[in-house]
Amino acid sequence: MKKIIRIRNERCTGCRVCELTCSFEKEGAFIPQKSRVKIFQNREYGLDIISLCQICDPAPCIKVCKPGALSRNKNQGHMMLDIEKCAKESCLKCIAVCPYHAIGWSPDTQEISICDLCNGDPECVKHCKPRAILFENCERSEILQQMKDLKKNLNELYS
Repeated sequence: MKKIIRIRNERCTGCRVCELTCSFEKEGAFIPQKSRVKIFQNREYGLDIISLCQICDPAPCIKVCKPGALSRNKNQGHMMLDIEKCAKESCLKCIAVCPYHAIGWSPDTQEISICDLCNGDPECVKHCKPRAILFENCERSEILQQMKDLKKNLNELYS
């Protein structure tokens, strides 16, 4: 079993408190565009789609980055960025290969951003009143199903 952020899109109200909480925690300001959690709206189906790093294994973002720029935390499993090793704007391959649109780029700081689970205590989860995002132990089959569902929802949104 592995502890991950479990997504329950059917519970999401689109309030975007998770985005605000994340941006405030990580950037010190309420700027949803700088959040590691992203809410995509599918107006055709009236669905709000929560997306964040799915901690893929193997992770395509790690494969395309310069060695050591992105790595996996040994204990929690979340992604870690070494900004000194990141090629930054001259690369951005990790953003392009992420099937979940979960890696962001800040033109202000010239840095990528990716969910780090707030070092094992995700702030977004604490403030999600409808409990659309939870931090839970999950079996591998549940994790794979969540990844499959999220890919399907995002593909429908962008096709």
